Amino acid sequence: MIVNDLADVLYAYFIQRKTLSLPGIGTFDINRISAQTDFANKKMLPPGYAISFNHHEDAPDRDLFDYISRKKQVEEWEAIRAVHDFALHLKTHVQQGEPVVWEGIGSLRPGAGKDILFEPDSLQYGFIPHVGAQRIIRQNASHAVMVGDREHTREEMSDMLAAEAPEFRVKPGWWNFAAILAAAAVLLIAIRAFSGGVSPFSGRQQQIHPAVPPSTHATLVEP
Repeated sequence: MIVNDLADVLYAYFIQRKTLSLPGIGTFDINRISAQTDFANKKMLPPGYAISFNHHEDAPDRDLFDYISRKKQVEEWEAIRAVHDFALHLKTHVQQGEPVVWEGIGSLRPGAGKDILFEPDSLQYGFIPHVGAQRIIRQNASHAVMVGDREHTREEMSDMLAAEAPEFRVKPGWWNFAAILAAAAVLLIAIRAFSGGVSPFSGRQQQIHPAVPPSTHATLVEP
């Protein structure tokens, strides 16, 4: 059984089962990516698929050998040997530093030590196109809301919340009276300052007179 022929059979098995394990190589899996919204471009992206690779799991399932046996019409032991030969062929090329390109799955190349680096192919299906999408915001739209075990509309909930909301009243505190007294004091000081040029601090001012120092010597006048 030639390698290219077996590669096509393994690819068909991989697409149908979404997983493929090869001895000494690892396991390839197809992971589904959910549909995503792209509001910037006003479209809804279709669901997609991505291929992942796990180098540590390399035990093939028996269904793989049965599938190859039926497709190629050979005995099961021949299918097992063909899978091992195919995996050995890939591993030998990778260990020799030659990248191996597996069309539809990806490329394998040597990594650090005995590791195998995998670069997957992009799985794109043209029969699942994107669709146009535009976000619509309805501010006053009416919808049902579950509150406990009862269903209410948005308008009913708004009325209920408005009725239950406590009335908030601002009670005067000591700072209000302090502010009033401070304002009155400032007003009185301003009136005194601008009426007659009298300083508001005139009651506390004292007139300062320079002191005359005593004589420290006497002058004698001769007759």
